[in-house]
Amino acid sequence: MHKRLILLILFVSLTTIHSQSMDERIKNLENPRLSGAWVYDGVGYLTDSGALPEINHMISTLETETGAEIAVVTLPSIGSETPKEFAVRLFEVWGIGKQGKDNGVLLLHIIDQRRVEIETGYVNEGILPDILCKRILDEQIIPNFKLNKFSLGITMGVYLLAN
Repeated sequence: MHKRLILLILFVSLTTIHSQSMDERIKNLENPRLSGAWVYDGVGYLTDSGALPEINHMISTLETETGAEIAVVTLPSIGSETPKEFAVRLFEVWGIGKQGKDNGVLLLHIIDQRRVEIETGYVNEGILPDILCKRILDEQIIPNFKLNKFSLGITMGVYLLAN
């Protein structure tokens, strides 16, 4: 009986996710900046591992020293949307980076699609070109994910993006 209830809840959750538009899904995500943080941990592995304070501290230090902002988002699913399109839209809706400076970075992990996206604002493209973002993914984030060290992968990714 317990397994049936869990399967029913999962089915209803996934059905709801798939029936929502991208903008509706994004609207339902609470922007962490509204509560003074930088991370939306919809999966819970950053919170459970204790990595959340360290990540928020690294990003707060970066923001204080340079004005640049990094948002970190983990989600179990975005339905059938492509992670890249979702990342671009989330970046725009949340306004990551300082207004008029376009100096933000978004690190997005989608569990069911097994994807990680790094989206940079225009100003940061010179500091964090695509090749460097790919290197951070390929050399730090993804290898740690393959070892089921998700919080370490994200923490190392944020560290390298911030430095």
